[in-house]
Amino acid sequence: MPSAIRFINKIYQMKIASILTATLFLSSSFLCLQAQDKPFTVEIRGGANFTKMEHSLFEVNGQYGYRFDAVADYKLPKAFFLRSGLTFSSKNTEKRFFPSPSSDNFESNGLYFILIKSTAHYIQIPLMIGYKKRIGKLEANLAGGGYLACGLAGKNKDYVYSGSWVYDGVGDIRDFTPKINVKYTENPSFTDAYKRFDSGLIASIGLQYKTFTLDAGYEFGLKNMIQSGSVQQKNRTAFLSLGFIIG
Repeated sequence: MPSAIRFINKIYQMKIASILTATLFLSSSFLCLQAQDKPFTVEIRGGANFTKMEHSLFEVNGQYGYRFDAVADYKLPKAFFLRSGLTFSSKNTEKRFFPSPSSDNFESNGLYFILIKSTAHYIQIPLMIGYKKRIGKLEANLAGGGYLACGLAGKNKDYVYSGSWVYDGVGDIRDFTPKINVKYTENPSFTDAYKRFDSGLIASIGLQYKTFTLDAGYEFGLKNMIQSGSVQQKNRTAFLSLGFIIG
């Protein structure tokens, strides 16, 4: 039965990937057609994410991911513009949990810590307003707004390690030496680990030289991504992208 479930899940992920590919192709074609009108500027980007989730329980280590963007800017009066498009984004994190020496988990399970490696892939739609200014041969821009995101695929890998502790004298952990991996579990699908939809704020700053662009920004997730319970986890992602204006 578990094998059948894994097979169905793989078919589902392949279907999602096919839909994503078709969506990106149609969107790019649409943006190219729109670019023939002077008010529009169309751009293709590729770059990297650095995600460090805000978590109410775990210590979170940021991890790198990747992103691809199809971006359309619509010119407004007085150097302002509207920006939207499609983004495919990979947001990965590594969470650590050290139980307190006085906690029930610590006393019943012995010396251990929990490591959770998470991967999450999203397709996002931003909606931003910005301002452009010419500086010599460069054109600088500043933009801000919001985004909506739909999770396509992702999973958690949970590791529980035993080991020995070194304390700082006031109950906090100063060092931990793992000895053996005593447990490993995997949540194989996106919805086993997270809620499907995310939303938040986004801000970016960019430079353009002829048809080449460089953009950096930050996404501030507002929605709790944990499926159930009182634990809070929200996406916090910095990004850097290189782009090329196609029209």
